Amino acid sequence: MQDSFAKNFADRSQFMSFLDEIEERADWMVCPTDSLYLTAAEMNSAACRKMKQAEDGEQLLNDTRLNTGLFIKADGMDYPLGTTAMKTLQNRARIYGNALQDMDRPTFAGVLNDCLQVTSGQALLRLQEGKIRAVHGGDPKDYAVLPMPEIFEAANMYLEESYGKVIFSEGYFSHELVTAAWQLQEPELLDTYRDLLLQYGEQASKELSACIRVPGN
Repeated sequence: MQDSFAKNFADRSQFMSFLDEIEERADWMVCPTDSLYLTAAEMNSAACRKMKQAEDGEQLLNDTRLNTGLFIKADGMDYPLGTTAMKTLQNRARIYGNALQDMDRPTFAGVLNDCLQVTSGQALLRLQEGKIRAVHGGDPKDYAVLPMPEIFEAANMYLEESYGKVIFSEGYFSHELVTAAWQLQEPELLDTYRDLLLQYGEQASKELSACIRVPGN
């Protein structure tokens, strides 16, 4: 699955089934931060060869070269690095700045490796659809793992129990952002909106509805 992959859903069951499949294939890894090691794809021919042998490996490799151009070694294995992992990885390495993006990949990898080697604590890595998609702090206080399907199931249940008429509006998935939205046909809530609009000199439409959007990552 490419870094730029994105998909919209109009049906809640299809959205939830898709998230279930993503979650089943995904994994979390915890390892010492100072054991992580980055290499540029152009400098790691062994990892490139091994990746080509895997199912959809060549497609993933080409997408990695097109985007981050990096591998990250964790627990002794090289994984391609997805674009969404860049910010969390830099946060974990405690290094920031626009100049980093202007470096060539081997230099960038070297700078981050120097920072990672002096960073204590554990790192929590998200492996999803063939790439590392995030590098969080691995200590319990740093990041809580909440499976996406559970978040949206809990949100749907809460809305149905709390409001009269709830209609699933849309779901959206990308490696960077996952959201779901529901329309609420709640007379008392809508009357409050109408009153507020009137205070600002606006007339509410008869088809007025409230929408709640829930992020999942």
